[in-house]
Amino acid sequence: MTSCSICIASYRRPESLGRTLDSLFAQQIDADVCVEIIVVDNDPERSAHCVVESLRSPRFPVRYLSEPRKNISLARNAGVHAATGELMLFIDDDEQADPAWMRRLLAARDRYDADIVWGKVAPRFDPAAPAWASALAMFDRPLPPEGPVDEAHGTGNVLVAASLLRGEPGPFDERYGATGGEDMHLFDRLLRKGAVAVTCPSAVVIEDVPLARTTTEWVVRRARRTGCLYARRQIELAERPLVARVRLVIVSARNVVAAAVLAALNVRRPCRRLEWRLKLASNRGRVCEAVGRPMEDGY
Repeated sequence: MTSCSICIASYRRPESLGRTLDSLFAQQIDADVCVEIIVVDNDPERSAHCVVESLRSPRFPVRYLSEPRKNISLARNAGVHAATGELMLFIDDDEQADPAWMRRLLAARDRYDADIVWGKVAPRFDPAAPAWASALAMFDRPLPPEGPVDEAHGTGNVLVAASLLRGEPGPFDERYGATGGEDMHLFDRLLRKGAVAVTCPSAVVIEDVPLARTTTEWVVRRARRTGCLYARRQIELAERPLVARVRLVIVSARNVVAAAVLAALNVRRPCRRLEWRLKLASNRGRVCEAVGRPMEDGY
């Protein structure tokens, strides 16, 4: 018997959470797989409670927990600490899983004897979203072909051996609870300690992308924040933080210049210009974080 805990950290998305739970209730799993679902409500007003109470499945018990302190790391940690499964799966409250999602993650884990398995997060846009949004890697996040990887991905679609998480402080770092990036920080740590990680692109979840996120202002801010958080992780996890800072400044400053030039050269090609603007924003965020002066809205 394989026991699995599916953890969902939720914040004020009751309708979307309902669709997430419905997709989990429809999972096609083998008879020897035992599943529990844990919903951690990070809203002090407990907006997820009525959804969890109204949606029940005879196959999968659902447990509701409240973490009123607004901090995504605290919410994720509450789910990890409450989970009883030997495997933990994470999905976000704005995603819906393909019916074969769990089965494919579990099969990939067995094929590679892996500690971590990342699946594919595919975006679903509002009909009114601009055409350029679907071409951005920020939304349609690239995932390498199935097999071993040494690069961290997020918690939007992942299976992890519970023993790994229970052996880590936190395991999600509370300092990232208001900025995001807590998942990448955790997986970077696990990979550096030798965790075996693989990808499984056939294990798909669909992520709803709100129309408000498909503006140039939003994606540029997001790229800048991502750059800041990347630099922060690299510095914190480096054996020689000062060397890491210097390397980030040199490499990222060079990238800022290149991206600025290429953005200017593509002024008549809006999509390409935006791609270079995002690279420029990300590398500016890295430079500012590395020199100890994070951009005011970098997070």
